[in-house]
Amino acid sequence: MQILVSISVLAAITIVSAPLFGFDIFTQKSLQILFSVLLLSVGIIVAIRFMKTRLFSQLWMNIFIVGIVLAALTIEVLRETGNIYYLPAALVLSAGLVPVTAVAYLYQHARTINMSIGVVVSCLVIGGTLGYIAAGFIGAGTENNWSVPGLFGTAFLEESAKLIFPVVLFIMWKYRHEGDGLLIGVASSLGFSVLENMGYALYTFITSESVELMQVTLLYRGILSSAAHAVWTGLVCAVLWRHRERTGRLIGASTIGAFLLVVVLHAHWNIIAFDFVSTPFREQTPLQVAISAVEFLPIAATGLGLFIWRYRQSRRTTGLADLSIPATQPADSN
Repeated sequence: MQILVSISVLAAITIVSAPLFGFDIFTQKSLQILFSVLLLSVGIIVAIRFMKTRLFSQLWMNIFIVGIVLAALTIEVLRETGNIYYLPAALVLSAGLVPVTAVAYLYQHARTINMSIGVVVSCLVIGGTLGYIAAGFIGAGTENNWSVPGLFGTAFLEESAKLIFPVVLFIMWKYRHEGDGLLIGVASSLGFSVLENMGYALYTFITSESVELMQVTLLYRGILSSAAHAVWTGLVCAVLWRHRERTGRLIGASTIGAFLLVVVLHAHWNIIAFDFVSTPFREQTPLQVAISAVEFLPIAATGLGLFIWRYRQSRRTTGLADLSIPATQPADSN
């Protein structure tokens, strides 16, 4: 709320004071953008004011609302001005919106008491970056191999790379519950996803010089690809932690099976994605785009169903409280 109020105040001050200082920098487009910032911010403030539900008191929802406003405005400035200096901000805000929101949601709902925000941020930043770099080195020379075996190999390498930082924490064994493993895996994979999505969006912008096509890439990968990465790595880590928590052994048939299942899902995802991107987006009809999106659904449903199953089991078996409720509630005097 404070951020939105600040944005509104700054926009209003800028609009009013600039002419007083003799600045002749406000074109019609610039004024439209500034007024959009002001009106959109005020609209969201009013909406939240009159919708005081538990949903809007959640950290993840606040991150999502503020993030989507900032991302939309940054892309709008980039489109209207054509100033490439806004490109990094547009990429970071747009590619990071869904992953950061998802991590914030799971931090409130899936962690155990001893899991600090610092660990989650480390997984998101360090784990995601290490996995991204490792995937680049390990997969060097395979990025242009679009055969079915090549796509399976790429899936195997990427899923292995995303597990580097989670495996380090797994060996240290400070966080010992299945819910911890699930959150660690999701955060690390989403950090990976942010960097990967930014790379794809930047490539699209450079090759097409189109902000609209870059938006399509960010939307497609921000929702579908980020969710897929999070589900796959989170599932493997949840099974890995559960096996050690119950048996005391580092690895077993269940963990190997979960990893191979994830590789198969990832490989099939790559095959469909290759068919989707092999035709330039400008040449695709809305029906073709819709069909491609539908083809992803069985893979997404399988991974998401298994992930939700492990998520619910982890909450039951480890006795996780609903951490979305503030922990500083007054104690019962009785």
